[in-house]
Amino acid sequence: MVTCPACEKSYLEQRLNPQSYRVTASDTDFYPSQRVWLDSQINQLNPLAYFMQTCPNCFFTVEANGSSSLKSAQLVTENPQQQLQIERHKELLPKPGSGLDKLAHSYRIAEDPFSKVVLKFLLGIFDEKLKDHYSNYNLGRYYLRLAWVFREGQNWEKTDPPKDWPTLGQNLKDLSERHEKYLGPVEKLRGLLDENFLALDQREEPGKQHYSYDEILRQLEKEVVPDGQKPEEIWGQIKPRPGDNFNLSRPVQNFFDLSGFLLDLKSIWPGVPLNEIEALKFSLSYYHQYFESLQEESGTRKIQTAYLIGELSRRAGEYPQSRKFLNLAIALGQDSLQKEKETYRTAFTQKIIDLAAQQHSLAVQEQRLST
Repeated sequence: MVTCPACEKSYLEQRLNPQSYRVTASDTDFYPSQRVWLDSQINQLNPLAYFMQTCPNCFFTVEANGSSSLKSAQLVTENPQQQLQIERHKELLPKPGSGLDKLAHSYRIAEDPFSKVVLKFLLGIFDEKLKDHYSNYNLGRYYLRLAWVFREGQNWEKTDPPKDWPTLGQNLKDLSERHEKYLGPVEKLRGLLDENFLALDQREEPGKQHYSYDEILRQLEKEVVPDGQKPEEIWGQIKPRPGDNFNLSRPVQNFFDLSGFLLDLKSIWPGVPLNEIEALKFSLSYYHQYFESLQEESGTRKIQTAYLIGELSRRAGEYPQSRKFLNLAIALGQDSLQKEKETYRTAFTQKIIDLAAQQHSLAVQEQRLST
């Protein structure tokens, strides 16, 4: 049970213990491509779905395991930036057409996991930007993980429908068979009505037979409907029967078009990425600003940030900047190794140096192919 510091309402939040799985393989931008779960029953979970924490009442969103996680409303008074963030969140949420209003509404109606997670990250990014002094480091991390969500987009959507749901082809086949079955009776019915009903004049003429509705239905029973079956039963058979899953005739509940929504939101909030590459470019921009704040520092974080800028630049096709920062990561790493004794940090630094050298060669090759 957690209490939202924005609306002060308590709710149950699903949390994922980072120690419940182990990353066994990573991509060159640290995307965890393979995981091993301690509990095999939860191996279908995706940790990215639990990275952000969203209040179901007011949609205030922060990093789940970060320093601003939704733990207690009392912590707000100890954090002036978060207090300002919450006040601005409350002001924007009820404003129709605001970016936050659009995000909250879409998060409320979206049902598929992929859309939910994308919107959750955007809510977290939006709320982080409400601070006067937001964290470039955090925004770089959030956009990078959002890029990973886009990368996994096809996998998120590969959810098998329930076994009792017929496919589109099955629906069409069933509908076609029913159409053919009743096409003949319908044609006869149309001829019968043309002859006996539509030709009738509202004015009764002497000597002209008048047909009532009841007479037409009796004639229909006699000439068209199979023995023992009443006319109204034909329509009852054509209509979906209880238990039939006619997806074609069933209205889609709360259909949400994520691509269309992102495109619309981007018109009022330029910070919306439409795909993985755009998310990587946003991440790159914030990591670059963060790196500028580390100019007087040294250590593993600076080496790793330089490497990430180089690798994200390569993925974004910005090869001169990629080569520059990958070389910088190698130089910073080698300098660090000369100063550090044999520790865990030196092993990680060596790994970054090796990765940077490998990706630098790849960036050179890709630039040659692109020119």
